Amino acid sequence: MNFQDNRNVKKFQAVEAERKVRQRTRTIVYVVLAYLCGLVLPLCVVGMPRVSTGRGLDLSKVWEGREIFLKQCADCHGEDGSGVFGPDLTDQFWLHGYTKEEVQETITNGVPGTGMPPWGKTLNSQEIESISEFVLSLSEPSFSTSRA
Repeated sequence: MNFQDNRNVKKFQAVEAERKVRQRTRTIVYVVLAYLCGLVLPLCVVGMPRVSTGRGLDLSKVWEGREIFLKQCADCHGEDGSGVFGPDLTDQFWLHGYTKEEVQETITNGVPGTGMPPWGKTLNSQEIESISEFVLSLSEPSFSTSRA
């Protein structure tokens, strides 16, 4: 083995080592991206209103209502409306009506004998309307179970 061959071997080893470093770096980047996508994408979807319900909801009010809901209602109803202490607002079983007016009445006056407080003195009518639009965007009940 002469001097030229030795230099070629060392050059090859250096190139091979650099290729392995690039491959490892690429693998690490892919793993980190996959991890971040696994964390970030579900967060983007949580609480995202499904406005394709055909109820004629105002999208701007839905988003305003979502912001208020997250501050005022999420502790009991969950950030996505699926319920913690309060009832699930994403299913098809609504105990206090499912029209916009009935939802607004429930928010305004609360539900006596339950943990649902009256928000009429805390929130203004526009805020209550926005929350009701958001709540209605969470589910589309197939039938009314409103109070008679």
